[in-house]
Amino acid sequence: MTILIPRRGSPVHYVFAVAYTVIGGVAILGALTHGAFEPASKRGADVRRTMEWLLERFGPEAVIVACAFFAVAGAAFHLCLADPDNSAT
Repeated sequence: MTILIPRRGSPVHYVFAVAYTVIGGVAILGALTHGAFEPASKRGADVRRTMEWLLERFGPEAVIVACAFFAVAGAAFHLCLADPDNSAT
């Protein structure tokens, strides 16, 4: 299975960089505020169970660091590919 990545210099990479930052930030907030809210849907309950498992297995510090790394690495990767004149390389 191939993973489709937009061409180098495509403005879509900026959207992906923002998406990685938002997803990582939401995951960090979920780890910090875990247990404060009741999920309103089945999908919310699935996300809550996943967060509970991660927090019990690895601890809140490790989950927060992993989410921050995910956000920074994903955003940096896509920002490097979005550079149209290759000035970052």
